[in-house]
Amino acid sequence: MEIDSVIVAETEQQTTAQLKQTTRDLYKFCVVQGDEIQAKLHSDLRVAEYLLTKGGGISLATMNKPIGWKVVNPFIKEENKVKVLEALSMITG
Repeated sequence: MEIDSVIVAETEQQTTAQLKQTTRDLYKFCVVQGDEIQAKLHSDLRVAEYLLTKGGGISLATMNKPIGWKVVNPFIKEENKVKVLEALSMITG
């Protein structure tokens, strides 16, 4: 009976230690992924800014015409409708 208690206690201790390590590893993974996504987004926005500047900019349509968009949350597949003002790009060619 005493051996069973020791085995259970040791198993719980090992499981807890492994769970803590897995949690730390997962957190580090999320931080790294977040940093990579942030760097990629920053780079993409700099390219967009360069192209818009080079091409003449962007402005809202003169009629302030709202455009309906359907947006979908990629994780839970929830759909929502939003309205944004029409934007006109000055980029040609």
